[in-house]
Amino acid sequence: MTLGSDWMIVMVRILGFLLLGWLGWGAVAHAETRVALLVGHQNGWKGEPRLDYVLSGDVRPLARKLSDLGFQVLQLENSDAKDVRQVLQRVSKQLRSIQGTKTFLFYYSGHADPSHFHLGPKGKNPLSYKEFSSFFSSLPADRKIAIFDSCYSGEIIRRFGSLKRFQSMLKRGKAKGIRARRKLALHRLLLPKQGFEQGMRVIASSLDISWELRERKASVFTYHLLSGLKGPADLNHDGRITVDELFDYTSQKVLNETGQRPQQFVLVKRSTPYMFAPVYRSQLRIGSEVIGKIKVAVANFVWTQKKQEHRPMRLAVVDGKGTVSLEHKGRCFRQSLWFPKGGEAKLRTQWNKIPCRQVARRRKGLIVLQAQPYAPRRRTRTTLAVFGGYTQTLAPFVENMNWGGGLQLRWGRHWGGSVQVVAGIPQDKGFWLSSVWLRPEAGWTWELGRSPLRLDVFLGVYLQAGLVFQHNGLTPTGVVFGGGGGGILDISWWFSRIVGLRLGARAGFSLIPIRERPPFAFEWQAQVSAVFAF
Repeated sequence: MTLGSDWMIVMVRILGFLLLGWLGWGAVAHAETRVALLVGHQNGWKGEPRLDYVLSGDVRPLARKLSDLGFQVLQLENSDAKDVRQVLQRVSKQLRSIQGTKTFLFYYSGHADPSHFHLGPKGKNPLSYKEFSSFFSSLPADRKIAIFDSCYSGEIIRRFGSLKRFQSMLKRGKAKGIRARRKLALHRLLLPKQGFEQGMRVIASSLDISWELRERKASVFTYHLLSGLKGPADLNHDGRITVDELFDYTSQKVLNETGQRPQQFVLVKRSTPYMFAPVYRSQLRIGSEVIGKIKVAVANFVWTQKKQEHRPMRLAVVDGKGTVSLEHKGRCFRQSLWFPKGGEAKLRTQWNKIPCRQVARRRKGLIVLQAQPYAPRRRTRTTLAVFGGYTQTLAPFVENMNWGGGLQLRWGRHWGGSVQVVAGIPQDKGFWLSSVWLRPEAGWTWELGRSPLRLDVFLGVYLQAGLVFQHNGLTPTGVVFGGGGGGILDISWWFSRIVGLRLGARAGFSLIPIRERPPFAFEWQAQVSAVFAF
C-alpha cells in the first residue's frame, strides 16, 4: 500500500502500531522480539529519475520475507523526511516498552547522496545520515541491522573499469543516486557513543553507485539478498543463515553482476553467530492421532502449530537435534528427535509427560515462527527408463502384434525421448517385420504425494521416425522409412529418490508407405519400465 496522502499516512501508521501492540510488543519476556522498518521512495531530488522497482521489487517482497521470519514489519512507501522521523521516534518509544531480547532492522531503498536520503523533494530539512546514525546508535535494541540499497558516492569510471561498461549499465537500468567525488566515511558516523548495545551492523549496497535493472525488476542488491534468504546464502550448509553469510553471498553476486562493492561495518560482541533465518531442509511427519498445540524447537528457532483435525500433517523444519512439545486437554508431553537433512522425522508413539509450565517457558533469545507446511523443492531431474512393451498395429494389410523394448531418457518436467526396437509377425503373411524408432517427446509432469511412494503423472505427445524391415528369413529383404505420432500417458511410482516403476500407454498413428496400400494405420502400445533418477 502506498502512503500517498497525509490522512492515509496517519491512518496506516495508527493501524500499524495498534496491530504491533496486538501481536505482542510487550508479550513473552524470553522470546526475541524482531521489528523491521522498511522505507522505500521512488522519487529523488530534482533531476533524478523515478525508480520503477523500489516498491514492487524491493520493499514489498522483503516485507513478506521478513514477516515469514518472525519480524513485525512496518512499511513507509514514498513518505517524506518528516514522516520518516516521526515513525522512527515512535519505533524507539515502543521498543523501550518491550521486555526481553530485541532485534531491530532498518532498510532503505531509493536515491541518496554522500550525506542525505533523497525522500522526494529536498525541502528545507532533508534527513541526513548523521541524524539517522544518532538515532540508530541510541536505539534500545540488543541487535541492530541497517541495510541501505542506494548510491552514496564514488568515481564511476574507476569502479566500473571503463566508460563503455558504465554506459551499458545506464541502458539496462537506473543509478540510485548522484555522482560525487568525495567518499562517505560511514563508519565514523555510526560508532555508538554510549548505550548498552550488544551488536550493530551497517550494510551498504555500494559506497559508489547502486543499480536497479529492468531484467531483475528490482534493485540488484536487494534481488540477491532475497535470493540468498531462500537458501543459497547458507554457505556452510548447517541449515541456518547468519548475517555474515547473507552479506558474503549477496556481495559476491552483486560484484559479479554490476561491479558494485557492497560494504559491511560491524561492531558486535558475541560468542556465536546470530542466526538470522532458517533453511528448511527437513520435515516432521505428524500422524492423524496427534491433536493439540504443537511446538517444534531446533537451535534458536521455535515453530508453533495448532492441530485440530485427525489427519496427517508435515511441517518444514531445520535439520539437527530438536524437541517436539504437545499440549492437549491441559496435559503436556515432549519427545526429542533428530531431523535429518533432506529427510523426514516421525513422532514416536511414546511421549514423556512434563509440566505444562515447561512448554510455556522459552529460553532467552528464541525466535518464534509460524509453522509452515512442508513443500518439497521441485528439482529438475533426469530419468532413464529401461522398458519392454507390446504394440498393436491395426491395418487390414499388415495387422500384427509386436513385442520389443528400448531406452527412454526424460529431463526436467517437459522433455524426453526414446529409442525403441520392435518385431512381430503379421497375420496370414509369409514374412515378419522389425523396426527401429526414434521418438522425441514433449508434455507436462505432475508430482503427486510425498516421498517415499511419490506418484508422477506425465501427459504429452510424441513424434516418431525410423526404419521398417521386412524379413523372409533372418536377413532383411526390404526396408522403408516410417513415421507417426500420438499421445502419451505415463504413471510412475517412486519407491525411493532414485528408483521407481513406470506404466505407460501410447496411442496414435503410424505412417508406413507400402506399395498400393494406404500408408496410415492406427497404433497403440503398452509399456512397463524400470526407471532411475539422477
